[in-house]
Amino acid sequence: MSFGKTFPEAFAKAQIAAGNPIPVKGTVLVSLADSDKREGVALVSQLHDWGFTVFATQGTARILEAMGIPAEVVQKVGQGRPDVVGLIAQSKVDLVVNTPSSDKRSNQRPAHSSPDTTEQRGLPLLMEGQHTVGHCIRVAALEHHIPYVTNLVTFRATVAAMRTLRSGQLPIHPLSDITSHSLKV
Repeated sequence: MSFGKTFPEAFAKAQIAAGNPIPVKGTVLVSLADSDKREGVALVSQLHDWGFTVFATQGTARILEAMGIPAEVVQKVGQGRPDVVGLIAQSKVDLVVNTPSSDKRSNQRPAHSSPDTTEQRGLPLLMEGQHTVGHCIRVAALEHHIPYVTNLVTFRATVAAMRTLRSGQLPIHPLSDITSHSLKV
């Protein structure tokens, strides 16, 4: 939790305090569920206008290109190399936006993307079993300390916080100056 005179200011401060600073430049990796594409494209457009390079999965890239936003296509997990997880692991991404599809079949991790058991992977993981593609992306982002967004509400908040950070003004207010009456949400 953090305080600010506006929600974007408070959100930016909270992310910084949590060790999850929001980038104001760089590269964004985007994979939007079909139901999120309309609003998501408008938000990605703002990032592009600010100079972000955009990587996107094939369906998302097609929509972005149709709206005049250049995007480099990156493969989904298990559909070729480099895939989204590989791009994250190579530290070529500064922000991940992945709104997973509700279609369980398309969201399942392909069996050939990695060994099925922790023993085969050589990793001391506590959980076994099939994970979704979204889970693989979130784990990669966490392991490589890259901020990630999984829904449009958080994506809107992140873009608003970026706008505040880009203004160069992230003031520190004494707690006595901030009251529940003066906060704008």
